[in-house]
This record gives sequence, structure tokens and C-alpha cells, in this order.
Amino acid sequence: MCVFQNHCLKISSAKLIVSISLLSMFSLNCSKNTPTNSVVQNLAVANWDTSFAVAGCKFGEGSDVSASVLSTGDNARMRGFYDKMLNKSSLKIGFIGGSITAGTGANPIENSYANQLCSFMHKNYPDRYFTAINAGIGATSPRFACSRVKEDLLNNTPDMIIVEFAVNEIYPTDSAAYEGLIRQCLKNTDVPVILFFTTNNTGSNANQLVQSRIGAHYNLPMISYHDLIWPYVSAGEIPWDSLSRMPYTRTITAT
Repeated sequence: MCVFQNHCLKISSAKLIVSISLLSMFSLNCSKNTPTNSVVQNLAVANWDTSFAVAGCKFGEGSDVSASVLSTGDNARMRGFYDKMLNKSSLKIGFIGGSITAGTGANPIENSYANQLCSFMHKNYPDRYFTAINAGIGATSPRFACSRVKEDLLNNTPDMIIVEFAVNEIYPTDSAAYEGLIRQCLKNTDVPVILFFTTNNTGSNANQLVQSRIGAHYNLPMISYHDLIWPYVSAGEIPWDSLSRMPYTRTITAT
């Protein structure tokens, strides 16, 4: 018999997550292999307004954000996303994950990181419109996601996919399911798949360690909320309650 404890995170600071994501995505596309097409370059180097502060700690410049870029991966698909932005006025960004992705704790729901990401993209590219295809469901794991990703997400033809299951993966068998989920997403050969790693109130990154190996195998871009924010939390510079609602502990017994 094994007992797993999950300290669930209910994010209230969605702007923090989306800012980290956007800054990291910017880094992914400008740090190497920048497209030679001048119009694509102009899109890639837009003057992104991404500065923000949490509990007096300022983010948005240089090394502050580079810590969140776990891997740039092979950014060929991201270059393809920028190519689409040249030819399409409306793009769809797909999200799949647990309660953080679903927007639990975000009030109103427009403050969820998925919706804020699309709003933020439109703010920086006002002649383009971005729609969130949100397939997040609270308290679920990659096993359930594997069975529903086609209907809930892929059939909606997203132009980019962000996968977030770094808190809810709690069963030993979920690693195989996580890889299966990634493989389904990668079937669309021109759609970038970005892995997004969060954390809980213990600072655990055990799921990130496992999932990032899978991401490295497929050479995917990976963004770590944990790696950027947890050093500030552990040093007492950012109180946990400024990031999250009161977490609860869920105990699951498996035989």
C-alpha cells in the first residue's frame, strides 16, 4: 500500500504565471535561431510590456526571468507559430492541465493564466486576436487527459499547446500517460508544444524532474515557474500566501 499526499495549489496570482510564460516564450524565440525573415523578426522582438512585482520583488529584466527557461528545445515549431502570425489575424492557444490551468481560484475567470496569456498576446500584437482553448480540469492527471485530449483540445486545431501537470501527477503510472499525452499533441507537426511546470506550497519539483526528462527526450521548450519563484519563497522574500490561496492536503491510498 502506498500513500500519496498532494498539497494542491490554487493560484490567485495569474498575472505572475502568465508574465513568466510570456517572457520565457520571448526568450525561446529570440535567444537562438531567430528567423531571417524581417517581418518575423519584427514580431519576435516586439516591445513586450511584461514587468511586474510580487511582494516588492520586481521581475521582468534579464536574469530574473531566464531562470524560468528550463530548456529552449528545438524552436522550429515556434518559428512556425510566428509564420502563422504573418498570415492569420486570429490564432488559438490550447491549454491542458489540472485546476491551475482550469483557473480555479481566479476571480473573475478572465484572470486565469490561459485567458491572461491570450489577452497579453493581443496587447502586444493588437492586430492579431488570440483565443484560449482551455481543456484544464481540476483534480485530474495525465491519465485522464490522454483519453480526452483529442476531443477536448486537438479537434479545435490550436496553433500552440501548453501542457501543465506538474502538481497533479501523483500515480507512478502517470509518467507513461504524460508521455502519451505529449505524443498525441506532437502529431500536429507544425504546432509548438510547451511544457509548463508549476509548484506547490512545499516547493516540491518531483514531477518536474520526471516530466522534464520526457520533455528533453522530445527536445521541447520547457518553462519552470518553480525554478524562478521558489528561491524567493524559500528565502522569505515572497510569502507563499501572496501567490496562492490556502492549500489543502489530499491523501490518496493506492493498493
